[in-house]
Amino acid sequence: MNAVRFGIDIGGTKTAIVGISPAGEVIVKRVFATEPARGLEDFLTRCKTAYQEALAESGADRPPAAVGVASPGPLDLARGIMYDSPNLHWGDVPLVDRLEQTLETKILLQNDANAAALGEYLFGAGRGSRCLVYVTMSTGIGGGVVVDGRLWAGSSGNAAEFGHLTLVPGGEECGCGLKGCWEAYASGTALARLGRQVTGREVSARDIGRAWSDQAPWADEIIARAARYSGQAVAIIVQSFDPDRLVFGGGVALGLGRRYLDLVLAEAERFCLNFRVRRPHFTLAALGGDSALFGAAALPEANLGIGRY
Repeated sequence: MNAVRFGIDIGGTKTAIVGISPAGEVIVKRVFATEPARGLEDFLTRCKTAYQEALAESGADRPPAAVGVASPGPLDLARGIMYDSPNLHWGDVPLVDRLEQTLETKILLQNDANAAALGEYLFGAGRGSRCLVYVTMSTGIGGGVVVDGRLWAGSSGNAAEFGHLTLVPGGEECGCGLKGCWEAYASGTALARLGRQVTGREVSARDIGRAWSDQAPWADEIIARAARYSGQAVAIIVQSFDPDRLVFGGGVALGLGRRYLDLVLAEAERFCLNFRVRRPHFTLAALGGDSALFGAAALPEANLGIGRY
């Protein structure tokens, strides 16, 4: 079996390795705890073991020519560097070089949100679209854009950083150091912060989602606020890219579900001129939490024209 494509998705909590067929069928999958506190060297050792196990189980008669890797940013794709990730704390890492040495294969690196956009475009909710915009709402907020089959990553590979659109100049401080970013108002981190302010106790975004499902008034207030700011951001995105498909993924979006998405769209209606002409199709990610993993596996044949190839 020579057509198995492999992808790796590095996350702050877990790392997943998948082997898929050209049609997107999962042949083998391995997941292990990233445990970044144990250091980069320890991670690389465990990644090699998981990759070798996945390769053996896949039935492929030879290793792939290249493996795609989805990684949190910030990244320098041209040089293959992952700069000090706030979720990993490994400092600046020549990630491509280190993984190529460890796995003994060529590595194609991509931002995790961009990889997720590609995954949904090829195998998920974006199939059949011409212009897909993917938005991830999780601990932070990010995104990716695919146009006419090609990932639109910008001149340096850092396009579609939607979470840092400034919605409120001088507003809430964001984890990036700027003020008023979308991420500071509607990410999982922002929801938890507002939850503490409203309830006077520690609550997670998941706690807020459960309370909202139970129609708790305090949770309604928090969700309505997040949806209001998200609607403004979505309007900016739609007017900037005019997509025919807008896909929402990430723990917050998938956890709150279609009901939350409908609130966001109702708010976007108030700000988006393009809706008078045509509304894009809005949907949740079909691949769930594996969007970036599938996109990573597709990188070797995606011909993106950027990064270490």
